[in-house]
Amino acid sequence: MQMVWLEVVLLTAAYRDIRERKIPNQLIIFGLLGSCIFRYAERGMYGILDGIISGGFVIILFFPLFLIHALGAGDIKLFSIVAFMHGSYQAFVVCVVWLLLAGIFCLYRLLKSGRMYRRVIYAWDYFARGRVFREPYYQMGRDDPVDTVPLAPFLAAAYGIVMVGRWLKVW
Repeated sequence: MQMVWLEVVLLTAAYRDIRERKIPNQLIIFGLLGSCIFRYAERGMYGILDGIISGGFVIILFFPLFLIHALGAGDIKLFSIVAFMHGSYQAFVVCVVWLLLAGIFCLYRLLKSGRMYRRVIYAWDYFARGRVFREPYYQMGRDDPVDTVPLAPFLAAAYGIVMVGRWLKVW
């Protein structure tokens, strides 16, 4: 039941991210409150404490990517709900699948559009010159919006894949 509920939250976020390029905070709060209810019903206050630790760890881990505008705050908060609901191990598995799916899509898109060389040179220059944390990796006025990808759909897909794999006892 909790997996289906969380997948619905993730799919709703994916839809909003595709249409508006934003994940509403109301949806994040709804997801967090529902996760609290499921965790409490499953493991009591220990479940909530474990969820807070797992979700907080995700926020701390991904915060540097938010600072350089490589990842949106909504994506981080949405993923922290997955960690809150399932704990660190399952969140790690979902994260690996999420980043693989998004990475493959981005690679395909860059190769198809012929922008791969330009983005690789830009990324090399950005990191080699030590511009990290001094300026954002992505800047709305400077960079083409085509170079951005809504990540919530990939998170929803990754969560679905991992939960089906868990159900089938793949991992």
